[in-house]
Amino acid sequence: MYISKRSFTAGLLAFVLSALASASLAGSASGTAKVFGEQLLDLHRKVKTLLDRAEQPGRTQEAEALAEEVLATTSLVHRLSEEAMKANLDVLHGGIHSDRSLLLVSQASEALNFTLLALHNFINTGDRLFLSLARDGEVLARSAEKGL
Repeated sequence: MYISKRSFTAGLLAFVLSALASASLAGSASGTAKVFGEQLLDLHRKVKTLLDRAEQPGRTQEAEALAEEVLATTSLVHRLSEEAMKANLDVLHGGIHSDRSLLLVSQASEALNFTLLALHNFINTGDRLFLSLARDGEVLARSAEKGL
């Protein structure tokens, strides 16, 4: 099933922005971290789906659409990392120590960014070394998520 880049991007962006708005309304660092953690897990599932699709035979027919989805997902993951770090700064400004969960969300998001960059390179080149790097990045993100 093909989803247009615009529809995919708009849907994911609306989902992430609504979750980010909910996080800021949650009021507490732990509530915010929980929302960010849920967002991270959703985006991680999307990244795993993209990885699986990239490995399927005949993927060259949909390489452009897949690359567009990777780019859109990269933007969302990057935004999540930034927002988690911003929320942690807000915690620090409140005189409280850093929130471990927020830091782990940001760390795992950066691992997903690495994964998506390697996946994009694999889609563009077909070089399986990039696919291997993408898989390694996905494992790293999963390791960070274990601490949530």
